[in-house]
Amino acid sequence: MALNTNDAQEMVKDRRREGKCPDGGASSHLPPCRGSTERMLGSGELGKVYYIYTQRVNLGVIRQDENALLSFAPHDLSVILYLLEEEPLVVTAHGESYIQKGIEDVVFLGLQFSDGKMANIHLSC
Repeated sequence: MALNTNDAQEMVKDRRREGKCPDGGASSHLPPCRGSTERMLGSGELGKVYYIYTQRVNLGVIRQDENALLSFAPHDLSVILYLLEEEPLVVTAHGESYIQKGIEDVVFLGLQFSDGKMANIHLSC
């Protein structure tokens, strides 16, 4: 996961130099239910979307080199942005290191969108 546009562009250049196709890793593979979710959102069958909440918690592997945000958020972020078809105006995150000092194992990520929608992602190792 790139933390800014410049890093993302460098990652793409590196992949191309290696003769590989740049991709989004696991986050580029949206879930199989994507089609039906899109259809239900588009038709209004689900009603108006006010917020999205996701939770990836207690996934077992305690990572030594990356926090819960970098380990688990990219996929959920990808799906949320895809479904809402817009980028957030405000992004907030708060994490704490309970298991290993300096590596946040619990993170709460919040997104606010221009039309009042919001998304919250709860992550933990």
